[in-house]
Order: sequence, then structure tokens, then C-alpha cells
Amino acid sequence: FSQHRLANGEIREVEIYSSPINISNKIMIYSVIRDITEQRNAELQLRKLSKAVEQSPIGICITDPDGIIEYINPQITRLTGFSEDELLNKDAIIFGTGEKSNLEHINLWQTIRTGNIWSGEFHNKKKNGKRYWESDTISPIFDATGQITHFLSIKEDITDRKRAEIALNKSEKLLRKFASHLQNVR
Repeated sequence: FSQHRLANGEIREVEIYSSPINISNKIMIYSVIRDITEQRNAELQLRKLSKAVEQSPIGICITDPDGIIEYINPQITRLTGFSEDELLNKDAIIFGTGEKSNLEHINLWQTIRTGNIWSGEFHNKKKNGKRYWESDTISPIFDATGQITHFLSIKEDITDRKRAEIALNKSEKLLRKFASHLQNVR
């Protein structure tokens, strides 16, 4: 690999292949120079995006069209306690608690298989059996022909928020009950 300066001063990344060749009993050098600037730029962009996914504080999971896990970022391991080896090639149902109804699962799959994005919450379980709340957005990934090849799931632990919501709902219910009791006393 080398750099080549064009007549206009622009620097391009090039790949050079050279080989001796015999022409009329004279040894000459045959060279092919290929501009790889766009390829290098695409590789840099891909590395940057890959690092962003790997270092994201949000869990990222990619499945095949049947829900079989093909990729997880490290946040999924931190969130669930499962290792990468324990999750790859497993059905994404591995996180489930069975609390969602069949109708909810059918709705989710109909939504994403028709090319739409699904958002919702799951009460999932970690490897150790402990349950946690997760906000999830699942979107289809399309190939160049428009066919769905994978699903991308963006997962965020919302356990603390859900606990706060549950506590707030209990407090509101208790407050309404107390207010009703005060009305009756008057």
C-alpha cells in the first residue's frame, strides 16, 4: 500500500502489484496500480461504527428472521449475565419470563415481519433468574432488494424507572383511598 499524488495535488491511497515479465528476451516490470481510497475510507467508517456499537451503553442484539441471535454487544452480557457463547445461535426467547401473552408475541412478530418497527417493554430474566424490565425497540434490517434479512433489537434496562412507577401508582392508590375515607368521615 502506498500513497500517490495526483496532478491536482490530491493524495490517493493505492495498492501496487508488480511482477517481472519477459518480453522479447528482456525482463521488464509489469505493475498494476489500483486506487483503494474509497475502500480505505469505507473501512475506517465501518470500524468507527463497529466501535460505536461495541461501546454503546445500550444493549444491541441482532437476530436472523426467525429470532435466532447472531450478534450481541458487550452491554447485553452486562445486562443479562449471559456470556456471548451462551447467547449466540440461541432463540431470543431465552430472555423471556413467559409473562407476555401469545397475542402480544403474535402482534410483535407481525409488526416486524411486515417491515415495521415495534417498541415496547419486556419483563425479562437474567441468567441468574433475577427479573428486570427492559425497553425494547425492534426493527427489520433489509437487503438491497428490500427483503428482511435480520432484526435489530435496541435494549435498555428500565428496572429502576418501573420500580418508581409501581411505587408511585401504589402511593396514588393509597392517597385516593385515604381521600375517599376522609370524604366518608365528613
